[in-house]
Amino acid sequence: MKVDLERLAEGYSHRQPSKALLARAARAISELQLGPASLVVDVGGGPGAHAAAFRASGARVSVVDPSPGMWERAGTSGAWVTGGRGESLPLRDDVADLVWFHLSLHHMKWIDAVTEAVRVCRPGGEVRIWTMGAAHFERSLMAQWFPS
Repeated sequence: MKVDLERLAEGYSHRQPSKALLARAARAISELQLGPASLVVDVGGGPGAHAAAFRASGARVSVVDPSPGMWERAGTSGAWVTGGRGESLPLRDDVADLVWFHLSLHHMKWIDAVTEAVRVCRPGGEVRIWTMGAAHFERSLMAQWFPS
């Protein structure tokens, strides 16, 4: 299923981040002790909801997303926003304390994206993924409510 990311970006301007979304970010901040020296890479970070939570901890955040509509929204989070895809992250090796995929990996060639995440993650850092398979997505209410 091809997703119209520009249309999806418009829809995000009418939604607030869920409590569950913010709780996942807070848990990562606490467990990894993220702070001013930390770099978080939010792959497919969309409008920057997670980025804002990570920035509030003092961490530096890079949102990588292919959608210009998402860049505009993510830019308000205080993160460094760049165009790109998870399969080819525009970052050096071993730089990230956390590489974060939240409901974005199923839009990518996941083996390539996870390989890239491991490449940019520093030794001792973590890659965290919340996703669903394409078949699950197509059968889910998400696809009915957000068919773009």
